[in-house]
Amino acid sequence: MEEDSHSVHFPVRVRGWLRLHSPLVESLVLLRSSGDDEALNALLESRKVKSFRLAWEIWERMLPRGESPATHLTAHLRADLVAACMFGVWGIDTGQEAYPGLRAAESNA
Repeated sequence: MEEDSHSVHFPVRVRGWLRLHSPLVESLVLLRSSGDDEALNALLESRKVKSFRLAWEIWERMLPRGESPATHLTAHLRADLVAACMFGVWGIDTGQEAYPGLRAAESNA
């Protein structure tokens, strides 16, 4: 089965989105770490974060069964950026050390 454009190019789009909106992910990480659920939920309900989350979830469902989203993403992003998104948006702790310098979302190279 041939992958569609969204599935193939999504990791590159995430990198671009992070260049513009990394403060949102940084804030999500900090709020989730602080335990301020009210502020966290308010930010999670923002249009930009909801759109990002939905696009990510759709992309994951489009991947062939058994393929790791992290493998696709870390080909274009540093592992700490992927971990920051997963923790900030979903609360998934990947075991990746802290999330410094999200604004340096240029690449993993």
